Amino acid sequence: AEPAGALGASAAVPQASPPTAQPAVAPASAAASSTARPSTASVAAARPTVSAVRAAAPAAGSAAVAAPAAVATTIAVKAAGGDSSPSRPAKRPRTEGNDTKLMAGWQALLERTRKHAHYAMEYTRRFETEGKTWKKPSPSTRGKLVLGLDCEMVYAKDDSFALARASLVSFSGPVYNGFVLRDKETVLDFRTSVSGVEAHHLVVENGAVSFQEVQAQVLALLSPETILVGHALQNDLKALKICHTKVVDTALLFKVQGKTDWQKHKLRSLVSIMRTKIPTLQNFSPDMPHDSTQDASWALQLALYEASKFPQATAPLKLQTFPKKIFITELPKGTTKTEVAALFRGGTVGDIAFQLQEDVGKWYGRATVSFQSQGERDAAIAALARFACVHAGPFRDWGARRDVAKMQAELEHYFSRFGRVAGCRVFRLRTTPGQPAYPPVAQVNCHPATARAVMDAGDHHNMATHRSFFKVKIVEGEATKTRCTVPLSSGHFVAKVQ
Repeated sequence: AEPAGALGASAAVPQASPPTAQPAVAPASAAASSTARPSTASVAAARPTVSAVRAAAPAAGSAAVAAPAAVATTIAVKAAGGDSSPSRPAKRPRTEGNDTKLMAGWQALLERTRKHAHYAMEYTRRFETEGKTWKKPSPSTRGKLVLGLDCEMVYAKDDSFALARASLVSFSGPVYNGFVLRDKETVLDFRTSVSGVEAHHLVVENGAVSFQEVQAQVLALLSPETILVGHALQNDLKALKICHTKVVDTALLFKVQGKTDWQKHKLRSLVSIMRTKIPTLQNFSPDMPHDSTQDASWALQLALYEASKFPQATAPLKLQTFPKKIFITELPKGTTKTEVAALFRGGTVGDIAFQLQEDVGKWYGRATVSFQSQGERDAAIAALARFACVHAGPFRDWGARRDVAKMQAELEHYFSRFGRVAGCRVFRLRTTPGQPAYPPVAQVNCHPATARAVMDAGDHHNMATHRSFFKVKIVEGEATKTRCTVPLSSGHFVAKVQ
């Protein structure tokens, strides 16, 4: 028996042979071709009921997601029914057999998301603090049972995490695609290399509307019972300023083999890893920017696959590796490809994309260096001049502190007395349940001459904000082979292999 479309058809998750792809959005009717944008109220009035969605929705994941359309066109298509083909008599939704099992699968995914160690930090606490004033779906809204959500953000003058685009998808294709109206002068960084958003997307002529209208249009498609699916969905809800607790987060569902919960798969890595099991996952170019409609569809297909496996679950997956690449981050603004290429003999340096960083308010670039073989890659990373990694701690006086950024700044200030410092990371070691928390420790990236000066001063140090002595030592071994900080005349950058 095939489950109802609102939950996702079992045929969308191939067990023997992949399904035949269908168009994600059928040709628009005359109403859909109109350039007039219907109001939020008209969108809600045109929405089908849950039972109608269950009976009429096409097989989940069987279609490639179409390219984003303008806001008016997307809403009009959905208001017109989302399909220009002849209507079929509505069937009574099935509640037995596979349909019941699949619904149990979705409930299991909700529970797995809530039980993840990071759910309380990323969802519950956020909703209880900054999310107190966020909007919630109305109980009177008749939303779809399951929707995928993804957003793209820009760095605006008044908000470093400002919403620029929001996309919702169902199993039958795009449901909503909206851009937020923003003046070019108010945006400091469009983050185009990542978000795919450009200035012309956020103008009235392209159908962009105010943030409040985008938020209202998204809420008009959700009910409190809608299962919202996404990857690191807490970021999308923050950008939309929407509080919704019925979430399935694929970043929390698929664990990394041999790693702690702090290590998570990126969405594109999951797509690459899982494509052999879910053939409907579309291929992509790693150099292309993100597309919120595509990302929402990927998350929905991954979650549907996992729900259909219930009561089984996908085992932890190996982290995706790139044996012929070195990833470069934190390049100072103005660094050229020629400067970088001079440090990597035999490697091809890709374009450098600079982005304004939220935490420091500075522009840093990232790029990828490709090699012909893993041997050439490994030789190149080993030959790099690098900052020394100095381990410091434990900081027993700071046992109760939680202001990590301030602790890092204090340590950078202290170690800068000895010479050039490229950054600091404060963290806590993991403890087993029932044990008291360890005091924080730190890793400080120091120029080799700085590291020598630190060690010459002794292996026990203290400072004004930490009177007790803490130990210092230079870290050697495997950690420095996969990630290192490299000096430049204009600063430094980080080189990493995976």
